[in-house]
Amino acid sequence: MLSTRIFAIATAWTAIMLGPWGCGGSSDTTKATQAPPPAPVTAVKALGEDIPDFRYYPAITQAVLEAEIVARVEGYLEQRDFIEGDDVVAGQRLYLIQQEEYVAGLIQAKAALANAEAELEFDRYTFKQTTLNYEGGGGTVYEVDEARASLLEAEANVEAARAQVLNAELDLSYTEVIAPFNGRMSETDVNIGNLVGSGATAEQLATLVMLDPMRVIFEPAGTELVQFLEASSSTVPVQITVRETGGEQQIFNGALDLVNNTVN
Repeated sequence: MLSTRIFAIATAWTAIMLGPWGCGGSSDTTKATQAPPPAPVTAVKALGEDIPDFRYYPAITQAVLEAEIVARVEGYLEQRDFIEGDDVVAGQRLYLIQQEEYVAGLIQAKAALANAEAELEFDRYTFKQTTLNYEGGGGTVYEVDEARASLLEAEANVEAARAQVLNAELDLSYTEVIAPFNGRMSETDVNIGNLVGSGATAEQLATLVMLDPMRVIFEPAGTELVQFLEASSSTVPVQITVRETGGEQQIFNGALDLVNNTVN
């Protein structure tokens, strides 16, 4: 809804009443001319007000968010935790993929990390002792450099092992397929017991669509582009009328949230 400002123009009218003209009689009997009475004046005060500029367009609805639900790890589907067509909330589990393989992978990664940390402690001790021997005249520069290199390698191995633990934890968490936002679920495309995959060729499990809020798309005429661009810098109220079967209609209130960056 755009706004156009108009003004009522002040008007006034003036009535002048002249005195009666004398007639007849001689020049010596002419009466002195009398002054006219004050003229009455009526004035209207100028007022300014905003007049709504309603414009009507056909429109279509569009979901603000829509997501194709896919698996991020490979495995057999063990559970489906929603009813097809029902509403779900963000963070709700939708599917559960078999976890045993990923639990074992996490245990293995943690064991590798513990081993790397143990080697790091030994290399620290070795470097310290080698340095003390060299300072006491019982070692060589080569031995000190070798111990330092082993220590740096052990530190790098610990960081790599920690990264493997993080990856294993992520893979295990991905066995639970979670709703990314509130919305309504579609029909499921896979059943319990199916093998699901990951990557670019991963099979779609279902579709989640956000229903509230909803976006309404309309296309004004190209001649109105400048006005819409100017109006988009402020809040522009929009009223959506949905007519149902039987003639009943519902009214929804919204606001202009986007003027697209291309024109047809």
